[in-house]
Amino acid sequence: MNLFDKYSPNKKNTEIRVGTVEENFVLEEQPSREIVFKSASEILEDSKLSQPISTGVSGLNQLLHGGIERGSITEVFGSPTVGKSQFAFQITKNNSLGKYKPISIFIDTEGTFKPQRIVQMLKHQKASQSSTKDVLDNIMVFSVSNYKDQIKVVQSIFQMPNLENVGLIVIDSLTNLFRAQLSSKSQIIRRQQLINLQLSKLRSLAQRNKIAVLVTNQVGMDYQAQRNIPVGGNILAHGVTHRLQIERMDGGNKRLFKIVSSPFIPEGVIELRLTEQGLI
Repeated sequence: MNLFDKYSPNKKNTEIRVGTVEENFVLEEQPSREIVFKSASEILEDSKLSQPISTGVSGLNQLLHGGIERGSITEVFGSPTVGKSQFAFQITKNNSLGKYKPISIFIDTEGTFKPQRIVQMLKHQKASQSSTKDVLDNIMVFSVSNYKDQIKVVQSIFQMPNLENVGLIVIDSLTNLFRAQLSSKSQIIRRQQLINLQLSKLRSLAQRNKIAVLVTNQVGMDYQAQRNIPVGGNILAHGVTHRLQIERMDGGNKRLFKIVSSPFIPEGVIELRLTEQGLI
């Protein structure tokens, strides 16, 4: 049975369990497609047809040229408890509240997803009870505890029968399970290869289906530069489209949100607050 056979945003029971991948699993190749080209003007017009997902913060939307871009991978990184998951919840809520491609797929690798937090945010928007239920019904949550199941979930999205209605894929966080379960020096090359393959699959899903992909990422200390840097090395740096950083400011709930790199969005910074209603 296909992973998504039982999925329906209108069904009460939408829990889907992912079977464990065998130890000697083989990564499935997706069937190749006919190679076609488009002119740059056609690509530009296509991008105008799919509006970004609003962050819910006008200043941040302006900084991001509208919000989280569809057809691309956006990475947000930062230290623990800085608000990465909160930002992911906020984008998920905003996508599933809209009318255009409202299904969101949330792959939870850290046990952080709480529907109560989505409800809390919606209450601040004065969403009705029926509207709140519609939003929650449109969020498909996959809780995975090993990197092989994470790989399997992403591969299975290609066969999702109503993929045309998916507007967002979130992985919170992308690298956590790979780092935890492939931690020895002898496994580093394999780990990087698997992360690279995961990014390739996500990029294909994003570009073919106008899906926004948002991944959170952890940081590690660069002792030579004496600063935190996102984990994943050059594989991740080259594999994502936009890199965003959240930093904790001195005292309270203030956060600094930075555009670190992007092919067309200039570097920029905005000060936000992390509150009960989300990042504002």
